[in-house]
Parts: sequence; C-alpha cells; structure tokens
Amino acid sequence: MMQDREGYMWFATANGVSRFDGHKFTNYSTKDGLNTNSIICLIEGNKGEIYFGNEKEDFNIFDNGKIEKYSYQTERKLIIIGMLTDGEKLFSYYEK
Repeated sequence: MMQDREGYMWFATANGVSRFDGHKFTNYSTKDGLNTNSIICLIEGNKGEIYFGNEKEDFNIFDNGKIEKYSYQTERKLIIIGMLTDGEKLFSYYEK
C-alpha cells in the first residue's frame, strides 16, 4: 500500500487495485484496464502517475484517471516482486 501526493491511499490486492479517498473505496480491475487483477506492487512517479506491477502481465500506469498498459516485455515472463523510482526512471526487480 502507499499514499500518493494527493492523499489517496492505494492498495495492491489479488483482486485488483483499491483507492481510498478517506470516505470511500474505488476499485479497479481488468474491466478498467488492468492487465491482470493480481497486483503485486505499486509506486508513484514524479508527475503523480501511479505504476502497478503485477504477477506476470507486465506493468500498468494510472494517469489522468485512466489505466493503460505501460511496458511490453520481450524476454521470458518473470514474476515482479517490487519497483523503485529515482524520480526520472522506473526500476523493477524480479524473482530470481
């Protein structure tokens, strides 16, 4: 889970992503554009965009209220276990 710069709380779950505004939850799933509902990690970028890392289906980005596919892996699918950012670049690390 993480809190973004606007104060929203974000939760990565096995059933998608949930955003809490202090009063209610908004849930996002494959119906909203996620590659898969099994979200492993999330992180905020330097412009306020939110990146979602999932088990085997690459990344998604939430920006301007929309979820889109962010990356296209060409090598063997690996299981992502975390993400880091230095403000300009997004780094991911994988199992093994």
